Order: sequence, then C-alpha cells, then structure tokens
Amino acid sequence: YLVQNVCLQVAYQKLDGIVFNILNQTKMLFTALFVFLIVGRRQSRVQCLALVLLTAAGMLVSYSEVPDRTAKSRSFESFALGSCCILLGSALSGLGGAIAEWVLQRRRRDSYLFSSEMAVLGSAVILINHWTNSSSSDGLFENWTRYTLIPVISQGWGGIVVGLISKTAGSVRKGFAIMVGLILSCVLKWLIEGESLRWSTFVAVPLVAVSI
Repeated sequence: YLVQNVCLQVAYQKLDGIVFNILNQTKMLFTALFVFLIVGRRQSRVQCLALVLLTAAGMLVSYSEVPDRTAKSRSFESFALGSCCILLGSALSGLGGAIAEWVLQRRRRDSYLFSSEMAVLGSAVILINHWTNSSSSDGLFENWTRYTLIPVISQGWGGIVVGLISKTAGSVRKGFAIMVGLILSCVLKWLIEGESLRWSTFVAVPLVAVSI
C-alpha cells in the first residue's frame, strides 16, 4: 500500500483526472486475480465478462489519450510514466485488497485497527521521505490551505470505509462504490473546468458502468 500510494501520487501529477480514474479501474482485474490466488474464490462467467469490459474501457482511454509523439514527446513521456504508475499501483492495490480481505474475513481482524496500522505506517514513510529530501526547503505543511483538508479528510474517511467494505462485502464488490467516484469526476470536470469530454470518455464510462 505504501508503494501504491507513491505510484498514485506520480500518476495524479501526470494524468488527466478522468484517465486516471478509468485506468484505475483495472485494479479490479488484479483484485479478482489475487483474490483467486490468495483467498481461493473464483469468479463466475458473468463476472469474468464484466472484467473484460472493464479492461476494454481502460485500453480505449489509454489509446485515445496518447498525444502525438513527434510534436509532444515530453507530454507522451509524461503520459507513459503516469500510465505505468497507475497500472503498477492498481496491481499493488489488487494484491493489498486480496490480502486485506483474507486478514479481515478469514483472520477476523478489526477493520478500524487495520486501517489505523496502515495510516501510521504511511505517515511514517511520508515523514522519513520529507526529512531525507534535501532538495526541498519547504516545511511539511508549507503549501497547505484550508482546501487541502478536503482531500485529506475524504481520503481518510475513504480508507475507513474501504476497510469496512472489504470485511463485509469483499474486495471485488468494492468496485461498485468506485463507479460513483468515476461519475463524480466526469461531472466535476465539466462543471469546474468547463472542458469538453473526449469521445472515449462517453464510450468508456458506460462500459465501466455495465461491467461494475
């Protein structure tokens, strides 16, 4: 989860929000794979078909969002790095989700304690990385504003909810809630930025919705 968070932070900076969210849906493929390998729970044929639709949506967005290599080589490199990071983060998320499901359901570990342990480890890594980064002269909270608390609090509460969902419903079913975030990202992008959505988004979002 710690390495996954690093990958997600890089992908946040390199990818568009919609692309990030749709490519992030591939975590369900990895989750289903690792749940089978670790927990031993198979997926039905309908669920396998849904996973195929999910992969198709991710590939569609990846193909349509790749910029011109000759004119925008730096932009392409940024997109490639962001895509690699989000796919690696999705794979680690699937592995972590399967392990978390095994720990919470099979070992019956308390979900609040489990979330707190990951939060403490994550905070420790952030502090160590900040102290060892000699190139940065800013403080840990140097560029924070009151709006920074919005993603911090939402991510914190999201981690607690994810732990509860993983314990009660399982990691694969957790994907139903992810679709809400995808739709919300599309609406906010249109309302706040005023940027028209690409054709691939209009095709990929229904594919993801049907697969979920």
